Amino acid sequence: MLALTGDLDKTSTLEIIAPAAVSKQVTFNGAPLATRKTIYGTLSATVPVTLPAVSLPNLGTLQWVRIYFMNRSMPANAYAAESCRQPA
Repeated sequence: MLALTGDLDKTSTLEIIAPAAVSKQVTFNGAPLATRKTIYGTLSATVPVTLPAVSLPNLGTLQWVRIYFMNRSMPANAYAAESCRQPA
């Protein structure tokens, strides 16, 4: 068994060069791959990728404050303690 691991950002075709004894069963990140022999004697397999949906908040609608002891901004609800907020 040949167990491959990796990260892909799109559906990709892999070319596998391995001894026949270990390449009878091939997996990618634990999922079995259907392989086919190429004209060169290597194996080829397509790894389908389904990317997760990502949603980001609208940063322009957040109320931002500057913390006087830090050199970066963050949403107003990031710190609950009023003593940490910069005086107006």
